Amino acid sequence: MVSTVFSFGLSGLQGYIVSVETDISKGIPNFEIVGWGDITVRESCARVEAAIKNQGYSFPLGKIIVNLAPANRKKEGSNLDLALAIGILASVYNISNDKLKNTALIGELSLNGTLRPVKGVLPMVKAGKLNGLKRIILPKENLNEAKLVEGLCVIGVESLSQALQIIINDVSFQNNSNPYYVSALSKDILEEDFIQVSAQKEAKRVLEIAACGQHNLIMLGCAGCGKSMLAKRIPGIMPPLSFEEAFEVTSIYSIAGLINNEAGLFTERPFRSVHSSVTANALIGGGRPVIPGEISLANHGVLFLDEMTEMTRKAVESLRQPLEDHRINISRLGSREILPADFLLIAAANPCKCGKLFETDKKCTCTPYQIKNYLSRLSKPIMDRIDMHLTMRSLKYNEIKKGGEECSAKIRKRVINAREIQKERYRNDDIKVNSHLTRGLIDKYCKLDEKSKNLISSAVDKYGYSVRGYEKIIKIARTIADMEQRSDISVNDVAEAMQYRWFDNTDKWGI
Repeated sequence: MVSTVFSFGLSGLQGYIVSVETDISKGIPNFEIVGWGDITVRESCARVEAAIKNQGYSFPLGKIIVNLAPANRKKEGSNLDLALAIGILASVYNISNDKLKNTALIGELSLNGTLRPVKGVLPMVKAGKLNGLKRIILPKENLNEAKLVEGLCVIGVESLSQALQIIINDVSFQNNSNPYYVSALSKDILEEDFIQVSAQKEAKRVLEIAACGQHNLIMLGCAGCGKSMLAKRIPGIMPPLSFEEAFEVTSIYSIAGLINNEAGLFTERPFRSVHSSVTANALIGGGRPVIPGEISLANHGVLFLDEMTEMTRKAVESLRQPLEDHRINISRLGSREILPADFLLIAAANPCKCGKLFETDKKCTCTPYQIKNYLSRLSKPIMDRIDMHLTMRSLKYNEIKKGGEECSAKIRKRVINAREIQKERYRNDDIKVNSHLTRGLIDKYCKLDEKSKNLISSAVDKYGYSVRGYEKIIKIARTIADMEQRSDISVNDVAEAMQYRWFDNTDKWGI
């Protein structure tokens, strides 16, 4: 008798059904798994055999062949252990395939037959629902995570024996309903709040624009001018996650093994602060199986790169594709995975080796050649993909004051209003924010009057903006107009947007 049970594999952020087909026949005892499994899957033979014996069941003597279908997709990880064991026991005890046809099994087996939790349960369970499965049996530690998917019966078990008894007795529970999700609520004063930031009005304005249109930003200034302090307060002005965004973020953290099974879906946008020593692989992800990197962990949130000029060239250049496409393609030994990377990049860096290029007291000791050499660590293609370049200086004593500053909650309300305007405008397009505008959509939604056209035309001739740089200016101007709840882009919007492209104007500094 050939038994068929179901489990799951992962491809990027998506789960897919794996049919575990088991055939037991007479012959020299042998346990073989076919269907393109990695070394972890092949090692399951020893774990499964020991688990079956130590749970008090008879392990069949004969030739055991297990096929993992589809055979053209590589299976990785230990989550197939439970399905392999149940497949063997179903053949031994002649359990009807009718009792298994709508059930999937997930879990890693220990040698004594108890179940250990696995990564990536959320996208697996979602794949089960999409493929019409009715019941999923999995480790008890993963139960709360699995319950986040509505309309399925998920059952948490502690051992192989419990899973088998549920199948034999055809046990079922009520389907999941109303998965735990509560949109994050704004507090009057956050722990990291803009009300605590003295002066820096221009910086606050730029950060608000960045949050409204999801425009990538780099802050250039000396040590101590407030770059990191401002960056840490950006999550407080970002709009709350939608249910779909929360589910996707939680799925990524599930695959990475960073999910809190007691907390439900993520309600706050991720904020990933990355040190300058980060490697390219840590940024983009990789490995076998593929583990999400920092850019994917920051999906729908903020990626903060501190001291960007101190990062390796390889790490910085690895950001090119995700900044452009909002996803990352990872190719490893014949397989290709696509992970989401739709994040707001906030970077901080010194403008020169001494860091004092923009200080009003003229204390910078760097020559134009040294400044140019230092800034060359940030290539033109990378800076072209960063929408706004903010120059900052340290505050004087009389500029540091207490009170009278605007709190994050007020700024956040304006950000949400601007995002709602964009959401409504692009309801028939495959985007939600201005930074994602394509060339065709720019022509459709960003009409310029004659004054604006003349201004940007002269600027392109003078400073040599690239096509991408020109489009960034238009997108930023569109966001500024949205913040003012205006449908038309004015010449003042374009002029303000142009002043945030400092890197394109370095000629005026003699660099």
